[in-house]
Amino acid sequence: MKRLVANRAEYPVTVPFPALALLVAGLLMVAGGASADQSGADTFNSTCAGCHGEDGSGSTAIGKASAIPDLRSAAVQNQPDAHLADVIANGTGTMPPFKGSLSDDQIHALVLYVHGLANKK
Repeated sequence: MKRLVANRAEYPVTVPFPALALLVAGLLMVAGGASADQSGADTFNSTCAGCHGEDGSGSTAIGKASAIPDLRSAAVQNQPDAHLADVIANGTGTMPPFKGSLSDDQIHALVLYVHGLANKK
């Protein structure tokens, strides 16, 4: 049986290492960003939307009864990422802590997702 092998001399492919590294890094960033957005949305919908509503408005029965703030509001959107992550991790008021059930990456993805809710108002 004859093996087909491309002759490197016939098909020279040279890519400078820095260019290749930049290409791979760029692809990983794009893929990582998309998955982080989706991960944040999935986590929000499965963990947060029951109280905060799918749009973050807090207009659910639990949200209205607990006076949950609108996550799209300037009061929430102007909070630093570290504060939002702390609230998600440790809870506040009637909101329970989620540090035992969510990873740091999931909490970070939620913070990014909550900031994105401002555009859906």
